[in-house]
Amino acid sequence: MIVIRPNHRMGALGLVHFGLIGDDLPEAVNLGRQDQIAALKCADRRNKGSQYLA
Repeated sequence: MIVIRPNHRMGALGLVHFGLIGDDLPEAVNLGRQDQIAALKCADRRNKGSQYLA
């Protein structure tokens, strides 16, 4: 069994839109959600090709 427990930014720093501060970070929106998506993509890549037991 594989258990994945991703950490992510919570609170104000997880939801702040850094793109409003300056033009340096236009894609820095909702970083907490982006952390979760990155963790799921990483887990999916690591499990490709493995056989799952039903």
